[in-house]
Amino acid sequence: MRIFYRITPVSVLFFRDPKPFMAGEQSLGRLLFPPRLTPFLGALRTKLLEDRAKAEGKKIPEIFNNYEQQLRSISIIWFSIIKDNKPLLPLPFDTFTKWQLLTDDRFVFEKASDKEQMLKVPISNLKAYKTSSNPASYITIEGFCEYQNGSIPFADELFKTTELWEFENRVGITLNPELKTTERSKFYRLTVARLKQGVSFLVGVEHDDRIDLPETFTTCLGGEGHIAVWE
Repeated sequence: MRIFYRITPVSVLFFRDPKPFMAGEQSLGRLLFPPRLTPFLGALRTKLLEDRAKAEGKKIPEIFNNYEQQLRSISIIWFSIIKDNKPLLPLPFDTFTKWQLLTDDRFVFEKASDKEQMLKVPISNLKAYKTSSNPASYITIEGFCEYQNGSIPFADELFKTTELWEFENRVGITLNPELKTTERSKFYRLTVARLKQGVSFLVGVEHDDRIDLPETFTTCLGGEGHIAVWE
C-alpha cells in the first residue's frame, strides 16, 4: 500500500552532512540540503512506534521486538519538493546547456540531441527569467513530461532554488553535558534552511497493508525540537 505525505516545517531546518562534527570543538556544522530520505523515514517509524506504545500503555523498548518487522516494511519510494500544490522534480542536467539572446523577446535554446548534436529552438516566453549565473533547478511534473516528449517547458514550469528556500546563518554555544551550562569560548556556526511560502516536502511511503499509518500528525525532526506537520 502507498500513501503520500505533505511535510510542512514550522521552523527552519538543519540537516547535517555525514562529516563528523562536535559542537564547540569544531566551528562549523555543514548543512545538507535538500535532505536525504533517512530523517523522514526515521520520523515516520518513530511516530508509529510511539502510537503503539501509547495504545498498549507500555514503553517503546518493551514493544519494539513485536513491531520490528512492521517497521522494516515501511520504505520511502518518492521524495520531492512541492510548491503551491505542484510537485517539483530536479531539473535534468541536459535541459539547459546554453543561452543566446537573439532579439528583445527571443532566445535560442540549445539541447543535445540523440546524435550528440546541438538542436536550436527559438522561444519567446523566457526573457529575463533565467541567466547562466542563476539557472533554474526544479521543474514541474508537467514540464518534465514535456521535456521527455522533446518539447520545451514553459517559464512557469521552472523554478530556481531562490524561489523555494533561503539560507540563514545561526550561532550556537555548546553546553556542559554534566552541569547543563554553557561552555566558555565554545561557539559554532550553522547554516539553516527556511522554506519559502507555499513550499513543503512531498514524501511517498510504501508499507505493509496490515500497518495503519496515521493520515495527519506532527512530530519533531532532529534534536533541535523543530516541528513538522505531516498530512
